[in-house]
Amino acid sequence: MIASGRTFKIWQYSVSHGMLLLRSPTDEGNDTNMDVVFAGVRYIELPAVMKGIEVVSASSPASEIWPSAMADDVLHTIRSQGAEYFVVGSVCRAYENKLSLFETGFLTSLAATA
Repeated sequence: MIASGRTFKIWQYSVSHGMLLLRSPTDEGNDTNMDVVFAGVRYIELPAVMKGIEVVSASSPASEIWPSAMADDVLHTIRSQGAEYFVVGSVCRAYENKLSLFETGFLTSLAATA
């Protein structure tokens, strides 16, 4: 499970790599970005901004819940402010960094946290 009280935004989505980045950028109270990266993304249901998140990855395959899912897809539930949202993909990782607002570090983030 990944949990943080910070405000996250959909920062970037790459169609060619099926990668989604949710970022809570640095601010006066935080000297690092907090990134939540999803890979192998096949479905996204999220608002653009979320204040406080909890990400729970299902233990059973997403195909049991979502018929179009591939065998290795995982249903990731994102809870924020009493609502639930979903991302279906293969991997979810979170990490802190000091990248600039224009850097995403998609590939680095998955390698560093695997």
